[in-house]
Amino acid sequence: MSDALVVSNYKDTHQSLDNLEQQLTSTSNRLSILRLIIFISTIALTILLASYQPIIAVIVCILGLGLFLYIVKTHHRKDRERQIVSYKKSIISNELDAISKLENENYDGLDFIDQDHNYTSDLDVFGPFSLYALVNRCRTFNGINILAGFMSMKPSLTDIQDRITAIEELENDTEWRINFYATLYEIQDGQNINTAKIVEGILDTDLSFATEQKLSLYRKIVPILWLGLGTLYFIYPDVSYILAIVLGLINFRITMKHAEKVSAIQNRLSKAGNQLDKYAEALTIISERQWSAPIIKSKIAGNSQNENQVKALRKLKSISDLLDYRLHMIPAFLLNIGLLWDSKITASLSNWHVNHGHQIKETFDLIGLVEAFSSLATWSYNHPAFSYARVTNEYFYLNGVDLRHPLLHYEECVPNDYNLRKGDYMSVITGSNMSGKSTILRTIGLNMILGYCGTKVAAMSLSYGLVELITYMRIKDNLEESVSTFKSELNRVVKILDLLKSDKQSFIIADEMLRGTNSHDKLKGSKAIVLEVIKHQAYGMVATHDIALAEMGEDHDGISNFYFDIDYADGDLLFDYKIKPGICENFNASFLLSQLGLNVTQESPKRKHIK
Repeated sequence: MSDALVVSNYKDTHQSLDNLEQQLTSTSNRLSILRLIIFISTIALTILLASYQPIIAVIVCILGLGLFLYIVKTHHRKDRERQIVSYKKSIISNELDAISKLENENYDGLDFIDQDHNYTSDLDVFGPFSLYALVNRCRTFNGINILAGFMSMKPSLTDIQDRITAIEELENDTEWRINFYATLYEIQDGQNINTAKIVEGILDTDLSFATEQKLSLYRKIVPILWLGLGTLYFIYPDVSYILAIVLGLINFRITMKHAEKVSAIQNRLSKAGNQLDKYAEALTIISERQWSAPIIKSKIAGNSQNENQVKALRKLKSISDLLDYRLHMIPAFLLNIGLLWDSKITASLSNWHVNHGHQIKETFDLIGLVEAFSSLATWSYNHPAFSYARVTNEYFYLNGVDLRHPLLHYEECVPNDYNLRKGDYMSVITGSNMSGKSTILRTIGLNMILGYCGTKVAAMSLSYGLVELITYMRIKDNLEESVSTFKSELNRVVKILDLLKSDKQSFIIADEMLRGTNSHDKLKGSKAIVLEVIKHQAYGMVATHDIALAEMGEDHDGISNFYFDIDYADGDLLFDYKIKPGICENFNASFLLSQLGLNVTQESPKRKHIK
């Protein structure tokens, strides 16, 4: 499948949905008119027949209102279908934007930026214009965090294979993915609303006051007491009136005793309540699918009561809605003096906790896991020219063919082949400014992360060994903590050395080390770091302008050299952005400075190619 075919498929689906939306709009308008006609006709016939055929009038009224309610329910269902179709259209429009403009309406992972993480900050994994910003389609807190975990933690080979299996299953099932996304589309700011934690927090609250034996018994008696007072009214109206006031005051006192606690519960539950229906719909779609992927099948088997959990989530939503009645002063007052409403609904919440509370986390995690896999499957589907990586336990090699930067348009990328052989511990990459050194580092790092996620990588093929990834690229000062750029660099060096000493199999990606100090110490320090990597038989890549660093290959085994070249034509620079074996011979800083009017003596040192 080509990119053009993917776009065509999305556009065809969008057009079909557009036609369906128009049909549903037309149906909704007709139902709206029909319900009005039925309502007016029922009222008119009832009034007309009431004076001389009262029994028939009652029958007409009941049948008319029944038909009216049926039409209202049908109308609401069609409006909901139309709304879902509208969401699906928005989802497809977003995919077309993601392909053509590299834009995605979903959360970009800004809160996951961590300058101290081993690699995510340097490789643009989170935040605007990041890998996460392009891949993420998750709306729920759990999905957002699970996908972030995939991108920021080293997996096992079993994890990778499980992910690939699940993603491959979903990749070409676009219709299912869009239906699944649509159920959760209404969830906003999911990164800030941990619904599972909110529900668990409420359930951890002491609700025993609502289930006390005496109070439970009294709640059952209250309706009977009101019925008795209603009967007594026809015999002794004054007495029934006084007793009704006494009963109302007793119920009001009981309600106010726990009003503050119930109010706190209601406030928290309302935040989650708006999302519970969506979770239930998503869980329904997950449960009804016949999964092949073992990781999903095992989660569903471990949560075997999925059908009951769907009902449980809807029941919890109903409890939340009923508890929200207390927000309206007059209904809340009448319901509480009449039925001890707060106590009654809180007792229902307590019972729900006993029956279903233990499955909350795994239920929400299951939905989030499927969201993460669906996001990665969509990435794979949208990039048919990409391929799944082959990750092994062999330490260490990396072989990539037609590697591209995954955050750039496919057509704009210059593909590169790169082969890091076992025993070539440090690859030194030299080249002029703007020639592609930093880009190749991020290209390899980001594609390794995609491979760890189990989705397609931006390459014709990529195979590599499973390693701890650490970078040393975008080092900045920290004025708030009074940390200079050089001190920040030293902190990163310490982190790398600690990783080397831990004997963990690691791969280091570095760009111009120790730039925060003088050129003499910079070179000495960079050489020392390279030798330390070789000493521990770790692996890495370093981009540098220091030719002397590349020349270490003359005296030390385990160093391989690559470079990016430039050419001059008609007073301008030409870049081919292709990585080649050897050491760079041409540099452009002097040329660029001279273009600014500075008197710079240009030199083009000729250097031999070294392994």
